[in-house]
Amino acid sequence: LAMALDGALSRVEGLAFVMGLAVYTTFLVVQSRRASLAPATGSSQPEPAGASTRSPAWDDRLPGQLGLIGGGLVLLVFGSNWLVEAAVTLARQFGISELVIGLTIIAAGTSLPEVATSLLATLRGERDIAVGNVIGSNIFNILGVLGVSALVAPVSLPVERRHEE
Repeated sequence: LAMALDGALSRVEGLAFVMGLAVYTTFLVVQSRRASLAPATGSSQPEPAGASTRSPAWDDRLPGQLGLIGGGLVLLVFGSNWLVEAAVTLARQFGISELVIGLTIIAAGTSLPEVATSLLATLRGERDIAVGNVIGSNIFNILGVLGVSALVAPVSLPVERRHEE
């Protein structure tokens, strides 16, 4: 908000956003590693000598899991493209303007993966994942998308004041 008070976002401010995203992501990775390396509480038994300290996630199933993730990403890209193209075609047939299509259908199509993730996490009782998905998405959109847009724009990005009546 403070950066937009002058009515524009400059390249320097865009760089600050992108750097903020890098710092925030680094902080999250460091915190995650500390949490995974911390000894489990409640266990008074010492770990046996020669016990593996390898994470259970890094086992023989990893190639298959990575394949499923890659396949899911490919299907997600194709599915979201098909959804947006079909919605735009349908909206044009009904005579809906390009502006309305851009503001509604395309925005909804790009947000559907996040909605699906949050909905599935909530249904499975993983409310932390649902909340983290929403917060992370907003942080990335503000710092990443807005920051990169301000960095690559030929001139400062204009920020219009909101008129309240």
